[in-house]
Amino acid sequence: MKQVFFFAAVFFFCTQAFSRGKNNDKFNETYRPQFHFSTEANKLGAPVGLLKTDTCYHLFYQHNPHNFQNGFYNWGHATSKNLLQWDFHESILQQAANVSDSMQQSPWWGTVIQQNQTTYCWYNSWGEGIFKTQTTNDFIWQEKIKTTGTDSLMKCEPYVFWHKASEKWIMIVYDRNGSKMYILRSPDGKTWEEVNSFSFNYGFPGMTELPVDRKKDETRWLFFTEKGNYLLAGFDGEKMELLSPLKKFDYGKNVGTTICYYDQQEQRHLMISQLNSKQQPDLPANGQFTFPSEATLYELPTGIELFRSPAKEIKLLHEKTYTWEDKKIYPGLDNNLLSRLRLDAYHIKGTIELINCDQFGFIVRCGRDKVGTEINYHVDRKLLSILNNRVDLTLKNNLFEFELLIDRSSIELFIEGGRYVISTTFTPDPDKNRYMLYTIGGEILVKNLEVHELKSKWNNK
Repeated sequence: MKQVFFFAAVFFFCTQAFSRGKNNDKFNETYRPQFHFSTEANKLGAPVGLLKTDTCYHLFYQHNPHNFQNGFYNWGHATSKNLLQWDFHESILQQAANVSDSMQQSPWWGTVIQQNQTTYCWYNSWGEGIFKTQTTNDFIWQEKIKTTGTDSLMKCEPYVFWHKASEKWIMIVYDRNGSKMYILRSPDGKTWEEVNSFSFNYGFPGMTELPVDRKKDETRWLFFTEKGNYLLAGFDGEKMELLSPLKKFDYGKNVGTTICYYDQQEQRHLMISQLNSKQQPDLPANGQFTFPSEATLYELPTGIELFRSPAKEIKLLHEKTYTWEDKKIYPGLDNNLLSRLRLDAYHIKGTIELINCDQFGFIVRCGRDKVGTEINYHVDRKLLSILNNRVDLTLKNNLFEFELLIDRSSIELFIEGGRYVISTTFTPDPDKNRYMLYTIGGEILVKNLEVHELKSKWNNK
């Protein structure tokens, strides 16, 4: 009997170890994002929508299940309790079978939204028009109805929301044929009438109402599009009153489509963006999303601006932490505070005072030769740069306040509480795992610095 128990225990231990090892290998590729969203395989496109039922988040996104090609998109569906670990489900919308064209009849892009216990979906079936469907039961979609009043919009990107003041559905839709944005309204989401239009150069629009300085009685409409662009507006259900010039909420050149969702339970607006990348070696998937960020409007002397900061869930991945205060860094000396770092995923935040230096910055994933990916601030030029991404940045009181997310193949940098953000992908040398904080031409003062090692989301369910 003891022998039987012994062999059963050994068998159980081995199968569990094998299972863990297999799972680790599956999501442990050299450039696999360890806390950013990515699919198991093939091409990830743009995010489509985010919503929450009870305590579960539902993420919808473009996904080519066949290969790395743009197009042939279906709508993927994943769920999560914490915005970190995602369970993948069957696609909710599929391109018609036996279609050889990568775009024709594909559910290109649209909106998923909840209203009165019902989940609605509008999407453009490329070349056919805009359709509406809905569900109240486990995302089994009911009859798909082609909308009317949208017949000219065959190649477009529709975004739909409920406008409480006018008690109408509003559709902001970008027409790729004419580089034009249209505003339509509808009482039932099926029959639409055009109420306004304007020329525009960016697609994948989104629109949501945000409070200013968290005051419920003062709001602005945030209108945002692909490539990290936004403007602030007033909106009465028919026309937009522009209240700001076109600005950037992300200066990363790899940033594509963005979605914004109001999480009522947490009373926060969450933004997630597409982060395009070249095909990484040894990775069976392509593409990732930025880490969810919380969006807030603040009024400054120069006007109202959008700020973003990493969602608080990043703290769930914190492991070992290093901290420093009031440390001077001199050029040319071996006083690199980050010399102990050797991992590939970190959450770093702090404040650095520029005393009299010409340049300062970080080198991410470098070797002993100090060659890696550089984050550099040039004092005279007032220029912050990462790879080919740049921000004109004038520091207040010579203080560089920052938050930095580093993953295996992406970097997200938040400056001044998220007033300026750069999100980018990168391909570090897999044999280089060092980090540097440096200064050139003078000293800097590290007023405070926190470095949090991040564990992988894949192995912590």
